[in-house]
Amino acid sequence: MRSAVERLAAKGPGSRQGTGKSQGGQDARLHHIFAAIGVLNRSYVEFGYQGRSTSNTFALWKDGWNGLLLDGNPRWVSKTDDSESNLHRAKITSRSIVRLFRRHGVPLEVDYVSIDIDSYDLWVLRALLRSEYRPRVLTVEYNSNFPWDAGQLAFPDPEVMSVPARLQQWGGNCYMGSSAAALHAVAR
Repeated sequence: MRSAVERLAAKGPGSRQGTGKSQGGQDARLHHIFAAIGVLNRSYVEFGYQGRSTSNTFALWKDGWNGLLLDGNPRWVSKTDDSESNLHRAKITSRSIVRLFRRHGVPLEVDYVSIDIDSYDLWVLRALLRSEYRPRVLTVEYNSNFPWDAGQLAFPDPEVMSVPARLQQWGGNCYMGSSAAALHAVAR
């Protein structure tokens, strides 16, 4: 019997069709990436996790990978059996992310990290990349409403700048995240 990730490979490297358990077919793309670079320790971290229906790591988990799921919303944490999925409620910020990785024993060279917190993703990415952690593969949500040539636009970091609490989470509008150019600048 083929694994979920092996079944994705048959769809081809350009396929956006995953298992139906990820946003935008990331699970299919991950298979092709890891087929090319190899797997180190079968580890992942995903935050913010909003259930299996949009999880970028569910196919990995089904194939026996070990991971950590983090989300600050009690609605998602209470709906999932955290003993099965290793889901923990935590406020993820630029100041807390490295501490959370250490507390939960994340390997320094974690195979995959998925960042999708609908707000200050860029600042969390920056803090992670400035730490001792070296994710082998990263996906980070960006705001597609910003054109590719829009420059470096980013949601402010509430750890550094005063941001009203109601604006520190996605409100269903276009005020969220960062431009792809801003993420590219941080990742360089």
